[in-house]
Formats: sequence, structure tokens, C-alpha cells
Amino acid sequence: MDAIRKSAILLLTLEKPLAKEVIAEMPREMVERVTLEIAKIKNVSREEQEKVLDEFYEAARERTPIERGGLATVDELLKDSFGEDGHSILENVRQSMSSVPFGFLHKVGADNLLTYIVEEHPQTIA
Repeated sequence: MDAIRKSAILLLTLEKPLAKEVIAEMPREMVERVTLEIAKIKNVSREEQEKVLDEFYEAARERTPIERGGLATVDELLKDSFGEDGHSILENVRQSMSSVPFGFLHKVGADNLLTYIVEEHPQTIA
């Protein structure tokens, strides 16, 4: 199976919004070749689809190691994507990260809490 057919199958496998984004990044000549192949495809077997996806996954994994994450990366991505509006999204992310797990339980009275856990296992209550 040649690379053009693999590309066509991969694009057909993706959800349309994502496929549109991929096509928008491709050179015009490649778009014409791949979309011609898509037009020729009548059906794709499950095995052929899985083979293309597996090959794509392996190639992507080998080429793109995840070198960094964290808030600095999020900040950079949001600024590049949304400009100054990304700042408010980042603040929401920071607040979500700093919120206390089960923090809502602090607002519930002890009597109310007791009614929810009375039949729970002692280890769960602890």
C-alpha cells in the first residue's frame, strides 16, 4: 500500500473537523493527490484501517517524544492560540489545579455528611 492510499485512509478514519485541520496544513499538490485517492476509495477493510492506524501511531510515537508539559507549556500554547484571551483560560486551569480534592465536603455539615457515609465500609469512612 502506497503512502497516498495510507494518507487517504487515515483522513477518512479521522473525525471531519480534525481531517479538515490536517488537510489545511498539507501542500496543495499533496491535497489533490490524497483527495483523488479518497474519491477512488469505495470501502476500506477493518484490517487495512487498523494497519494504517497502527503504522501512523508507531511513526508518530517515534518522531514526537513528549519532552515537556506543565503550566509553562500550557501558557505558551494558550498565548499562541488565543493571544491575551489565553490568560483567562490559564487562570481557570491554575484554579482547577489548586482546588482541594473533595473541597465541597467542607461546605456540608457533619450531620449531612454522616447520612451519606453511615453505611460505608470503615476503610471508606477513614
